[in-house]
Amino acid sequence: MMFDEDQTMAQKYDIGTFWHGAELGEVQWLCLSSMVYHGHSVVIYSYSELDVPQGVELVDANIILDKKYLFRDRKQNNLAPFSDYFRLKMVIDTKKAWLDTDILLFCPVYLDKKYMFEGREYPQGRIVNNCILLPNHLNREIHLKMIDIIEDRKFATSHFNGIKKIKFLLRHYLSGNSQYSYLPWGALGYRILTPLVNKYGLDEFVIHKGSPEYIEIGPKLFEPMDNIENFLSDKLFCHFTTSEKEVARLSAGTIDENSVYAWARRKYL
Repeated sequence: MMFDEDQTMAQKYDIGTFWHGAELGEVQWLCLSSMVYHGHSVVIYSYSELDVPQGVELVDANIILDKKYLFRDRKQNNLAPFSDYFRLKMVIDTKKAWLDTDILLFCPVYLDKKYMFEGREYPQGRIVNNCILLPNHLNREIHLKMIDIIEDRKFATSHFNGIKKIKFLLRHYLSGNSQYSYLPWGALGYRILTPLVNKYGLDEFVIHKGSPEYIEIGPKLFEPMDNIENFLSDKLFCHFTTSEKEVARLSAGTIDENSVYAWARRKYL
């Protein structure tokens, strides 16, 4: 097996994540439970009370970023860019690993995996921020660089040209805040991580979509399968990149008991 449950002497990552709004769905509940099952300390940061799986600690998100800084994307009216910002602050301030609430673990993640990012077709493609593992012994220069990026006004204005840059700067000076809600998608996510991975030569620590460790969401997760344990023996995680509605559609309301998804429910819930 590529990943050994018996690495008892190796230290596992502490995991942090963020949730805002409605209650956790089944996918989030399942994924968080899988992290706890594999022996990780798991914290979910939130600005409100929230029911969480057994073993998951609910912590006030204000300790990472004051709620007054919460913002929504101006075009999509969602919290995705704020979540991008929040996770960078969390990783820097706490040294925890960040995992999205919809990442299902099939085995523990140990500190000897020095870095981990999710990517696609690297080095040409983007390094996305669904999982960010930056342990304490990581070169401090990377942490400082991340802080400089997210706090430097030049970073924000670099995404605009001409009249758009002037409007952005006016909003910034009039409001006194960073106006991140006006930034394009990915500005606080892959547009930060991809050049850092390039600069510091971290490509060997990128988990590629299509690699043996990774299962993409799709019919494979819900179709009947023989020898599930063997199939998962070299898998690290599955990332649910689809909505709850899509998961319900894929499972068609009745989950095959011989599918990976049903196996995960039996094992983790």
